[in-house]
Amino acid sequence: MRLNLQGRKFRAGINHNPPNSVIDVNSRIHRGFEDTMFEILSEYFNFSLNLIDFEGEYGNINDNGQWIGLIGGLINDILPIVEFR
Repeated sequence: MRLNLQGRKFRAGINHNPPNSVIDVNSRIHRGFEDTMFEILSEYFNFSLNLIDFEGEYGNINDNGQWIGLIGGLINDILPIVEFR
């Protein structure tokens, strides 16, 4: 039995990390291995994915003591899914 997510929308944080995740800065096209995997999964399970580029920030604490980057996206409830590399 196939799981049907009924077109549900998810957000995932990514960083440019060829060949796994490749982001063309000008056209915002995602075309790496992991991006292809997400595309195949989204078609199979019927969901859409909004990939959010964190521009190389995996996670740091800023001067105000708050997390930024992918970790900040999780902590601040911006992202339910994060791709680490």
